[in-house]
Amino acid sequence: MKKLSKTNVSNMKKGAVAVALVASLGLAGLSAYFTDTDSKTNTFTVGNVKQKITEDKWNPEKGKDITPGKEVEKNPTVTNTGVNGQYVFMTVEVPTADVHTVDADGTKAANKERKELFTYTTNAGWTELKSTTGTNSVTHVYYYGADESLTKLTKDASTPALFDKVKFINIVEDNGTLTGDQNIVINSYGIQSDNLTDETPNAVWNLVQNQRK
Repeated sequence: MKKLSKTNVSNMKKGAVAVALVASLGLAGLSAYFTDTDSKTNTFTVGNVKQKITEDKWNPEKGKDITPGKEVEKNPTVTNTGVNGQYVFMTVEVPTADVHTVDADGTKAANKERKELFTYTTNAGWTELKSTTGTNSVTHVYYYGADESLTKLTKDASTPALFDKVKFINIVEDNGTLTGDQNIVINSYGIQSDNLTDETPNAVWNLVQNQRK
């Protein structure tokens, strides 16, 4: 066996060091750091409060040329057509006039008095909150609920009718006092039923009115 010279041994050591260095550099070039990331997107949809008044028993023809004591079917009902639950109010503006009323036996009142020209009976589920007298009308405010508590009207649900019919009061016509149209004006109002700090009928009605200013 041929003996290696010192020069060859030295060259072999240098070669080994060079290979080791190259291997080391190669490992350094291939190394990576562990990393990670994450994300969440929360999607919200905005609700709404919508409603619709219907009167499926109202016949406009029956409201023409009415006479004292006549009853006409009229059944204002509110349906929740929105997404969110809501508290519901209705106002009824009834025309007034200075008239002579007549008793059931035909006796005429001695003096004229300012009277609401139509009367009605509210149905269960509705409660009168207050009324306001104007120059030619009285406006009654009702809330859907009872015992000082509002009833939540859920999506697609309907209230009972506020009333089923109106009656023209028994009066004596006095020289054309009641010429022209006599309008009963009904409005409905809805407000979200969630996240209210005070849910008493009067407080909620004030919120409704303040937001409409």
